[in-house]
Amino acid sequence: MNTSPENPASTTESATATNGESGLPSDTKHTNQNTLGFLGRLKIFLDETEASVSWIVGFITLAGSVLFLINYVDRATNRIVSEKISPYERLLSGQILVREEIYDDAIPDLEVAFKQLGKKFSEEDVTGGRYYQIIDSYLLAMVNSKSPELHEYRFREILKLQEENNVSFLGWHYLQIGWYYFRIGHLQKAQENFSTALEKYKGAQNPYGQANSYWGLTLTSLCQGDLDQTRTNYQSAYALSSYYSPENTLRTIEFMDSDAWYIPLISFYDIEDYLSEFAEIVQETEEIGGVIRGS
Repeated sequence: MNTSPENPASTTESATATNGESGLPSDTKHTNQNTLGFLGRLKIFLDETEASVSWIVGFITLAGSVLFLINYVDRATNRIVSEKISPYERLLSGQILVREEIYDDAIPDLEVAFKQLGKKFSEEDVTGGRYYQIIDSYLLAMVNSKSPELHEYRFREILKLQEENNVSFLGWHYLQIGWYYFRIGHLQKAQENFSTALEKYKGAQNPYGQANSYWGLTLTSLCQGDLDQTRTNYQSAYALSSYYSPENTLRTIEFMDSDAWYIPLISFYDIEDYLSEFAEIVQETEEIGGVIRGS
């Protein structure tokens, strides 16, 4: 007698062959048949729709990738455009602030423009004047700031342009450099740059520029206590421009010891003793109102 376990399938077949019936209740047979029929139909449906589902999933994935790429490109483009436009906006903002004489607020904007546009302009548009637009506004803001000594490292960046032959300074630039040195107490350098400015202006046949240069030399000789040279320089300034008339100059002398722009005259050079003598020098003729400022 064989006592080994039989395969379940072979056991069922044996019972059916022997008795001619399944041995299960009739309702159980119908349930199994329905279940098998449903599973069969589900399999057929899945087989038929598998390709469509795969295509839909692929399409959704592709669409998501495209949308991500569009968003990435859009953000990258906006960033690039912003980086391109921003320096020009900062330059315009700085120039407006300089025109409104809000010099300290103008410096950060002009520094951005100088660093981001300076090289481009120096290579592409020196003759067109855009490079000078940056330099002129930037330098003027530093010269007239409340504490020009705080901007010395920025000032030296501008001087490097001349040293490296990236740009040729004009009489106006030397005049502003002279005023910068004058305001931080470097009298000898101020005098040297005023003299250079004077020669540049003479070459350009610019009498008003020459007058401004002589005014700078007037103040440096006054700070040195050289009243004879002060007289010569002042009279030369007045001869070239009525802006430096005695009336204007006397008004300027009156507030030199209290005006922030002229503070170096007092803090660096101790010229109080010379102001009364300077006033005597300039008392010559009648003329127009106004106030003289180094510019």
